[in-house]
Amino acid sequence: MESGDKPAFSKDSSPFSENVPCGNQDSIDAEYARSQLVEKFFIIIASTKSLEEAYDIARKAEHKTGFKFQDSRVEVDTVNGGLTFPPDTCKTSGFDYPCYVPRGRYDDGIYFSIESSNNYDGFTKDFYIIIAGSGSNENDELKTTLTKIKRYYPDCYIKKSKIYMGCIH
Repeated sequence: MESGDKPAFSKDSSPFSENVPCGNQDSIDAEYARSQLVEKFFIIIASTKSLEEAYDIARKAEHKTGFKFQDSRVEVDTVNGGLTFPPDTCKTSGFDYPCYVPRGRYDDGIYFSIESSNNYDGFTKDFYIIIAGSGSNENDELKTTLTKIKRYYPDCYIKKSKIYMGCIH
């Protein structure tokens, strides 16, 4: 399934459901939400249903490739499903617990992270994905990184998704 033109969130199914965008979420109209979407590209090296396995893959990938694993200490969100940051991270970031902000907003670059596929439009749901790189377009840095990582993860690929860049507080 390809990424469509629909918003990455709606009032009923927001990846930011715990982080109401700038005031009352009911007042955010669809046109404004669409205007805040930006297409991003992600290098995916693996996906799994097990968070423990995702951590194992990310740590091994860091060792094999030399690219940093940015361990945000994500954990399973037992309240809403998906992922959450630890309580102390939520608090220092100004969010209530549980909280999770998916990669792609203002953190582009080449490093490994573990993300929930549920927060990416057009991705198969209910997987933990290991992302090796992200950027605003399928640029030379992403293509070069993909080539390097394919030595160790021959099935890795670049996938695009629309990311909501509007206010989430």
